[in-house]
Formats: sequence, C-alpha cells, structure tokens
Amino acid sequence: MAIKSFLALFVLWAHSPRTACTQNFAVLYGMKASERLAWVINFVDTELNQKDSVTAYASMLELQALARKWRSPDLETEVYAGRGRYKFYILHDSQAALREYKQGLDFAQKNDLDIAAAGLMVHIGNVYRQTDEIFLAYEAYTAAHDLFTQTDFAQIPRLDWYEYEIGRFLYDLEDWKGALEHLCLADLYPGSSRQLHYAVISLIGNCYHNLHQLEKSLVCHKKCFRLAQKDRNTAWESQSAVNIAEIYLQDSLYREARIYGSTGYRQSLQTHNLALAAQALICLSAVNIYEGNYQAAVEKLKEAENYLQADEAKNLLPALYLGLEKAYKGMNEARIAQYNHFLYDIVSGPIHDANVQRSHTNLLMRRDLRRNHIQTLIAQNSEKSDRTILIILITLGICMLVFGYSIYQRVHVRQTSSVSTWQAAENTPEKDFQTLLEKPVVRAKSIPDEGDPPTSAADVPMLVDKPAIIKTDGFEQLLALRLLTEEDSKSFKRSYEKVHPGFLTKLRTGYPHLTPSETRLLALTKINLSTKEISDILNIEPNSVRRLRNRIRQKLDLPAGDNFEKILS
Repeated sequence: MAIKSFLALFVLWAHSPRTACTQNFAVLYGMKASERLAWVINFVDTELNQKDSVTAYASMLELQALARKWRSPDLETEVYAGRGRYKFYILHDSQAALREYKQGLDFAQKNDLDIAAAGLMVHIGNVYRQTDEIFLAYEAYTAAHDLFTQTDFAQIPRLDWYEYEIGRFLYDLEDWKGALEHLCLADLYPGSSRQLHYAVISLIGNCYHNLHQLEKSLVCHKKCFRLAQKDRNTAWESQSAVNIAEIYLQDSLYREARIYGSTGYRQSLQTHNLALAAQALICLSAVNIYEGNYQAAVEKLKEAENYLQADEAKNLLPALYLGLEKAYKGMNEARIAQYNHFLYDIVSGPIHDANVQRSHTNLLMRRDLRRNHIQTLIAQNSEKSDRTILIILITLGICMLVFGYSIYQRVHVRQTSSVSTWQAAENTPEKDFQTLLEKPVVRAKSIPDEGDPPTSAADVPMLVDKPAIIKTDGFEQLLALRLLTEEDSKSFKRSYEKVHPGFLTKLRTGYPHLTPSETRLLALTKINLSTKEISDILNIEPNSVRRLRNRIRQKLDLPAGDNFEKILS
C-alpha cells in the first residue's frame, strides 16, 4: 500500500506539477538577478500559502534545477529556505526543516552570501523558538541582525519579515524596548505586504502600551484601524477598535471609548471572535458604570461572561468580575457585589501569580541571554585578539629574520671585500720583491773594512731599478728583533736608525695620528720585508699585519691595494 501511494505521488509530481512549474518559471528568463530573486521569493510564498504539498515541493525541485543550471547561488539558497519552510509550516517537521536551513546556511556561507545567510539564521531562530530552545534562538537572531547591520537595509529583501520575527521573539520575552528597536526597523522597510505592515504596527503599539506611552500607542493603533478600513479587513478593524477603546478608557475619555468599543463589538461578532467581543463588552460596561447606567453594565457583563465560557478565555475573568462588583455596588446589591468580589479573588489570584511567574521567568531569561551573549562576544573578541597578536608576532619574527639576514649579508660582503683587499695589499709587495730579486743585478766591489779578512774579488749585488739594501749590522739586528717589551721597542728604534736615519722621526712628524705599531709597520715595509718577517718582528699574526695595513689605508684615505709608495718615498 505504501509503495502504491509513493508511485502515485511520484506520477502526480512527474506530470502536472512540472508542467505548471515550467510555465510559471518561463517568466524568469531575461530578468535581472535582483528581479529574479524577488520573483522567486514571492512565488515560493504563494506556493506555501496555498499549502498544496505536491505543487509546492515540485516547485522547489524545479527552482533548484534552474538555479544550478543558471549557476545562481542566491536562487539555490532561497530554494533551501523554501524547502525548510515547507517542511516546517506544512509538514510540521521541525528537525527536517532545521536540516534544510542548516544546509542552506552552509551553502550561503560557502558562496559569501551574507544576506541570504542572515535570512536562514532567522528561519533557524524560528525553529528553535517553536521548540522552546530559547538560547539557541537568541543566538541565531542576534547573529542574523549583526549581519543585517553590515549591509544597506534597502538591499535586503524581506528585511521587514526578518526584523518582525526578531521583534516578536523579544516581545514574547517581555523585552519591550528591544522588540521596539527591531519592529521600528521593520516598519521603515518599503514595500511590505499589507498583512505584515499591520502586524508590525500593531505590535509596536502594544510595546508602547506596555511601556506606558499611551499617546504613541494610540497613534499606532489608529494607524492600524485606518489600514484595516482601507483593506476592508473586519478582523483587523475589530482588534484595532478594541485596543483604541481600552486606551481611551485608561485616559478617562469615555465618549471615544464607547464609539470604538461598539465598533469593535460589532466587527468581532462578524468574525466570530468571542473573546474579543467579550473584551469589547467589558470596555462598554466600564463606560456605563461611569455614566451610572448600572443595569446596562450588568447586562453587557453577563453577555461577556457567556462569551468567555464558550471561548474558554480565562484571562478576562478578573476584569469581568471586578466590573460586576462595581455595577452591583452601584445598584446597592451588597450581597451580590460581595459574591462577585469573592469570585474575583478566586480567579485573579492564580492568573496574577502566573503573570508574575511568567514575568520573573522572562526577566531571568533575558538576563541569562544577555550574559551569555556578552560572554560569547568576549570569547570572540579574545579569539580575534589572540589571532591578531599571533599574526603580529609572526610578522615581527619574519621581519627580524629578514633584517638579521640582510645584516649578515652586508657583514659577509664587507668581510669578503676586506679579505680580498688585504690579500691584494700584502701580496703586491711580496710579488714586487720577488720580481726585484729575479731582475738582473749589477756587481759592485765591496769596500773592505780594516780588520776584515781578505776576500776574493766578489761583488755585492745591486738591483738595477732600485738600490739594494745593504744588510748592515742594524739590518741584521732588525731581523733578529722580537718586540715584546718596552726595551725591545727602544732597540728597534736604534737599529732602524742605522738602516734609515731620520725616517721614523719623519713619519711621526708627518703623520702624528698613527699609532706606534702602525709607524713600525710602515718602517718595516720601507725595507721590503715580507708579511711573515714583519709579523715575526712585531710578534703578531700575519692576518693582524693585513688588518693593520688596511687600517692605515683607511686613516690615510688611501685606495685599496696601495703600497704606501708616496709615504715611504
């Protein structure tokens, strides 16, 4: 039997609904994206209001196929919302609707559709509200409103409905100010449907009434009354008229209260709203009591009692028995008045306690909701701060690494150039010295000193380009010196004066900013000693000799590779 029913439903969907859907969706071709989305939203609302399950669901499937064909994620997101509403409002399956809404939310977030995602959050909040999961509903509504505030309200379709749903949720929690904020946003949205516009204004009037701002409440309810008359909606007109009558009654404007109370009574009887008719009669009875017409007041209250018993509306019973008590007191019926006062105490106690308990529960609920919301915001801000700090630390670390590497590169380049310069600077004299040694020499006869042993006619070699250094006793003493102490420094000066008299004095006079070690280096360079020989005499490493030469060049502002020819000449 179940298989046959499924096959019948499938055949019905495969033939007539698809043909109807295809004909309807033909108007979508050639539309702009915004126009197409508005048309689809209106079409889905119409299909759901008809509550034809086969046609409605077939329309959803056809819409989804077209959205994927056109690669239009906004339409496909609306399909998810429509299917969720179909399962929630027609099939009354909240869990299946919640799954559809969450799938649509994931799809919208994946395609960066913030407005569509916010709308789906409102739908999710409605499901949670119906299942009494107030905290989850509040989170969904708050997240949706936060997304709405980031976008131009005029670009958000159905913003009036979204904000109305959020405002109604807060109204049920008796958060009149919070509800008023969202409902006023819904009222400002252009192009709202007449039914939604009436519901928004009526709820705004109730918020003002609960906040004891009767003048603003009266303006809103009169606006609703005119809207109902314009649309010839008897149900709206009767409700608005009774609300206006109660406000006039609180302001002690009995004539106006009678006019609107009578109108509300007649219209409520036409719509068979017995509870509203009883409410109107209670207002009219209060006017009769004020005018002293106690018998008419009792008749109206008795009629209202019959309506309340038929409708099983108990919230109006305290006002009913209080009115009967006042009317019978005016008629000097003390026993009956006392009896109605006894009935008033019986019915008003539980109702008053229930109202107080509800208000206290709503107060605690609002406090907990705000506390959880603040904690959520703090956690989100903390997470964002931690993420920001982590990004900053990573960025600083990368900058420090880059900066350190650049410094390392500069130092490495400088060291490489310095080493090259030192090698070039000290290799040049050695190469020149070797070149000089390889040049042909000119023989000169030595001049024997007295006491020298007789020698052969050997000659002393002399270089052609540069006179050779005669290795005298002072020269040999220099080669044998090792500068370790102050006495060694004095011995160096005495020995060098024998080789080049006055040269050290010339250096100290011409270049007073040179240190003694730099002066001795120049003096040893003057006599063409190698780096090894100079390092032995100065008792330092060869690399230190190279660094000393480079320092002298920097002090004297000489180019790299210069061998101090100008200084030593």
